[in-house]
Amino acid sequence: MRPFTPGSRLLEHQDQPVTDLLARVRGFGYDPIALDEHLDELVDLLAPACRDEEDCWPIVHELAEWVQWKRAPAYCVAYVFQTLTNRMSAPAHGPAALIFADAQTNLADDMAFFSTEAAWLFMEGALAAAPDREALEPARLHVVSLLREFHRYYARWTRPYGYTDVNPLLDTLYTRRVWHNLAARYPEHTDGIALDSPAEEKAAALRLVAVDAEADEDTYYWLTARRLAAVERQSSGDLVTAESETAAVLRDARDFGLEAEIGHLLRTHAWQLMLLGDLGGAEQRLEEALRHEQPVTLFGYWYALSARELGNVRMSMVSDEEDDPTTAMDHALEAYYEGRRVLDVELELGGPAAGAASKRQMVRSYTDNAINLATVRGYPSFVLAELETSGPRALSAALAETRALDRLEGSEADRFLAARKVFRRHLTSVPRSFEDYLADLPADFDLRRQYVVTRNTMRLRPGRSGSDEVVSRVLDHLGTDLLVVAFYISAHHTSRAVLLDLATGGADDLFLGEVDQPLRAAYGDYVSALAVAAEVPGYPPLAARKALDEFLAVVETLLRPVLTLLSGYGRGRPLVVVPQMHLNAVPFAALRVEGTHLVDVVPSISVVPSVGLLADLLEDGRSFGGSGLVALHETGGTPFFSGTLRHLAARRSVATSDNPTRPQALSALAGAGPDLFLACHGRFDNDDPAASSLRVAPGVELSLSDLWAGVAGSDLRSVVLGACESGLARAEIGSEHIGWAGALLSAGVRSVVGSLWKVNQLATAVLLADCLADAADMPVALAAAQRALRATERDDLSHWIATHLPELARPIAPMIDSMADRPFAHPDDWAGFFAAGL
Repeated sequence: MRPFTPGSRLLEHQDQPVTDLLARVRGFGYDPIALDEHLDELVDLLAPACRDEEDCWPIVHELAEWVQWKRAPAYCVAYVFQTLTNRMSAPAHGPAALIFADAQTNLADDMAFFSTEAAWLFMEGALAAAPDREALEPARLHVVSLLREFHRYYARWTRPYGYTDVNPLLDTLYTRRVWHNLAARYPEHTDGIALDSPAEEKAAALRLVAVDAEADEDTYYWLTARRLAAVERQSSGDLVTAESETAAVLRDARDFGLEAEIGHLLRTHAWQLMLLGDLGGAEQRLEEALRHEQPVTLFGYWYALSARELGNVRMSMVSDEEDDPTTAMDHALEAYYEGRRVLDVELELGGPAAGAASKRQMVRSYTDNAINLATVRGYPSFVLAELETSGPRALSAALAETRALDRLEGSEADRFLAARKVFRRHLTSVPRSFEDYLADLPADFDLRRQYVVTRNTMRLRPGRSGSDEVVSRVLDHLGTDLLVVAFYISAHHTSRAVLLDLATGGADDLFLGEVDQPLRAAYGDYVSALAVAAEVPGYPPLAARKALDEFLAVVETLLRPVLTLLSGYGRGRPLVVVPQMHLNAVPFAALRVEGTHLVDVVPSISVVPSVGLLADLLEDGRSFGGSGLVALHETGGTPFFSGTLRHLAARRSVATSDNPTRPQALSALAGAGPDLFLACHGRFDNDDPAASSLRVAPGVELSLSDLWAGVAGSDLRSVVLGACESGLARAEIGSEHIGWAGALLSAGVRSVVGSLWKVNQLATAVLLADCLADAADMPVALAAAQRALRATERDDLSHWIATHLPELARPIAPMIDSMADRPFAHPDDWAGFFAAGL
């Protein structure tokens, strides 16, 4: 077998320019920021090696091998080379972009997706102009296969999945690329090494690949196939042999200088040693991995992963430390913290939302242990930081962009919002269908590139989104009369909540035990029961009410420690809830506390999707003048809202647009203020949030992205969504907090009101009439309106209808007469709406 010999494919006149370039990037420590700052100078250094288009091809062949073996040098040279070939408009630019994508993948840089897209677009242009298209078709299909791998990976992590569905050591873009390259290099083994093949079959096929690679003297594939075979052997249960094989591959990788694999081998070997009980050996391997992942500015994700794994190993060592276990605990927490800190920096760099989601799931894989240790040591700030790191961070990032729009000149802000709308793809970024994605790519690519370039020029404040900084920013508001309950829902038996009293700075850790599975089951039963109830005509919807009662009873049992504490400590205090997972579907106001409802214990309840977004809202010092309310009303589908608008018109300035056209609706969104009311029908699609809509007129629907982009940059105090299911969100791990409320908060709205189910239209009309009468403090206004609606008597309702809906008084009189004395006393009528934000 042979080691890699750099420069063996270069022409004589290319040696010196490449050597000079390497010396320069080595001089600034392979720092990616310096690389960008000195890009023009670096391109000039390499330019003598590319005197014409033909000169580019030897460098293509050279760098294709570099990225397999090296990491930092290959990344820097590949970046400069693809920039140079782009400026030259050289045919080699397509392969150069693919090579740079490989170099980015080595770094777990999600922008590799864009580099591959750039290569595909370049190749499509070349094919269109090529006299012999058929000869280039295999190259095109290769790029399409790479794009398919990226799409499959990102589409996977932007769809709901369970906590334990990902192995952070293996489920990475880098591993996917290695699998793809092995199959392409040895196609006769493709079926055996398919990702969905049984572990034993994959291990056997990979060993055959290693034999073939050894016969070919292809050291790279010989080593990578053996590493993956060892992992598959472990998956099939043969841990002892797997550890021995991994150790052997690690020795060979070091001997041959395969830098790109050494970190992965060290982490895999540490994992195996830990499972075998050799904690000291595992710790040593991970400390070696941390030294290997330098510079951290380039290899931040791998460094963070090694540090988090080191935290797990050290935590396992705590029980063996008899002299001073607290010191051992703190050593473990230091490793957890270091991984969290570095990953925070990595996530600040931007990139596809799907990439950030998958990296946060890596953090979540270690969060249980980190939180348990921090709780034992009495570090509530550490616990809150862990919750923030694993939460829906993209909302704060989008809000930071929204608040920076005023730094853009002229129509640049509008262009940026249009580009962001495409980039985020309704906050998910990846269409479900690869064919749809590929068809949209030519039109979308320039817009998404524009978004990335513009975002980089907006000078967003680095460091503010790091989880520890976020907690510090929240604690800067000590003295505020606010209770915050932040939940952590674990896949295991360690779910918990942190109750933070901002008035005093006190914090309580509340152990909840097993919550995830019973909550999922209860919510699933609830949704199924609602579907059945929807087929039963008549009012009141008894089946739906029974389903809600049963769901609430389960939630109350699961959250008993929190509710018990709030029953005394929280009385009379405004409450903010930071939920997770299916708690986003819980009407907290309706939960029973000591014989009453939570809404009777606290003056207001608001939901904020993340601790980071809470920090953003606490820092929002805007004052909202005037009492203007803009309302978009679909008159045919929601007749009772006519009464709401008449009620409001007597108390504040209301500008109503009945059945607006699409341009009128979008114009109203941009000009609304300080409050916006959408009196319409709504529909939320949990499987495909992009298909969710608000129908503001017959045939006129606003999508999630329409609303998100439409209100961004406006000075809105509140948006009230008087529509069914307008408060639902897909809040699973990996899919962020995708829904109307989260989108609007990230667009700069201070408060959002939405519904969690298909609400009673008449009850909603009365509720929102009270709520919107004085919207200066929306959470307080909503809670007061809910208490009032629950106490409303039948005669009060008749009077309200006679006053505000006289044209309907006679037709609906029989329905009113058949109601109970307090027709809206059940939570199904008054608790469906909730306030998000502050």
